Amino acid sequence: MERESMKGYLFNCDGTCKLEQVEALLFEMEEKHNMKVDVEKLYFGLKSMSEICDTKIPLLEMDFAVFVVHADESRLSINEENAGIGYAKLYKALLKATGDKVLIVIAGDTYYKDETEEEQSVISRWVRRKVSSQFDDEYLDGRKSFIMSWNLKHRAIHEEALLHFFDSNKKGQQFQYQPKPKLTPEPQVTPPVAATLGKDDKVLKDGASDVLVDNDELSLENENSNTNEGSKEYGDTDTTPAPVNYLKGIVLLKTRLRYGKISFKENDVVERQQGWQPSDMIMQDLEEKWNLVPDALVQFTADGDGGVSCVFQMNCWQSFKYYTWSISYCMKTCICAVGMFVYRLLRSCYRSIRAKF
Repeated sequence: MERESMKGYLFNCDGTCKLEQVEALLFEMEEKHNMKVDVEKLYFGLKSMSEICDTKIPLLEMDFAVFVVHADESRLSINEENAGIGYAKLYKALLKATGDKVLIVIAGDTYYKDETEEEQSVISRWVRRKVSSQFDDEYLDGRKSFIMSWNLKHRAIHEEALLHFFDSNKKGQQFQYQPKPKLTPEPQVTPPVAATLGKDDKVLKDGASDVLVDNDELSLENENSNTNEGSKEYGDTDTTPAPVNYLKGIVLLKTRLRYGKISFKENDVVERQQGWQPSDMIMQDLEEKWNLVPDALVQFTADGDGGVSCVFQMNCWQSFKYYTWSISYCMKTCICAVGMFVYRLLRSCYRSIRAKF
């Protein structure tokens, strides 16, 4: 049965995610399930969010909306009314404009525990812990809506969840996913190899098999060669996917931190797991919080559940220099403030005396 055409808008703040990922999912739904979906992509800046909520969204005619955020944002604040930050105003405006037909997509989610969780969950447990306190269960289990998460591309379970979401007959019902059984490939029968070689047959010489490298080993080798170069300056941000299956307590990276910037120099790195590096969001937070510290030791450790803990160390001399510099800076600031106050006071007195005479 052919469904009615639906109009939807896809939203993202500051270009942190590619809306084409969601657009591809909707187009795939059109082809497979005889749906008609018309979507438009809208990127906006954080500073203009209030204006969009007040003036643009109320004028849009839409049957549904999808708001896409990145999993590595410093705080996944989507529906925290009293937080003073985040996207609560936008989310409320979309709910009002669509009649509660708002999907949340968390892209860049590399925190799924394993392949089984990816196949059987609409959202990873890591992301669920981050956002579940902000939403009633009915906005998570399909009775009203969904919060979905994936890394680079949607999966089969997300298609089934969307079918549930768009089916008006299933409103108020929890989503129950039944994964399709995997097809077991039939064993291939290899024909027997002739015992003799023809004139045109070639024989590998000794050592020639060295050029045949397994694809997985080759990609890992290339990755390591790109990320472990000794000439890199600290603060390098070339992206390397962070594996999420490290055991609890494994040191992922131990290196120097200079003025908030992580050093990837060979001489500074004490320990590192296969070119691992923290996300851009984490490095940005470190730079903001530690930009006054000349030198420190930072260690990232896996917590066993896809997350990472971070510990900082400064020796006595480094701590002494930092606190001495901090005290000196505060004293200079106070002296400047007192000097400005005295200058203005004397200037005011001078003007008063001059006015009398």
